[in-house]
Amino acid sequence: MSPNGRKLITLFVILLAAAMASCNAAGRGVHEKELDLQFSNRYLIPSFAHTKAGLPFTGAAYGTFFGDATSNCVEWEGTFKEGRPDGIFKIYSNCDVLRSTVLFSHGFKVKGT
Repeated sequence: MSPNGRKLITLFVILLAAAMASCNAAGRGVHEKELDLQFSNRYLIPSFAHTKAGLPFTGAAYGTFFGDATSNCVEWEGTFKEGRPDGIFKIYSNCDVLRSTVLFSHGFKVKGT
């Protein structure tokens, strides 16, 4: 595939991800199934997020219990910047009952409750 073809595909994937994020009914961003997530130390919040095209993800994302995209039972939600957690992440228990919040800056935990 030519370099221009790769650029076109990459642009298409980015636009598709942006459209999916803006159309999400829950208003929470992209579901975890649409991303490739990395976890460290078995922590609930992903330590890194890539798009399916392998690019670092920037934007809002959320995960549901057992990774079920059809479920409205959110387990976590937050934002990523260049693939790293950045901003406030919310962790829920019992379907949308806020259990704790964690603040990240450039992938590093700043504080949490």
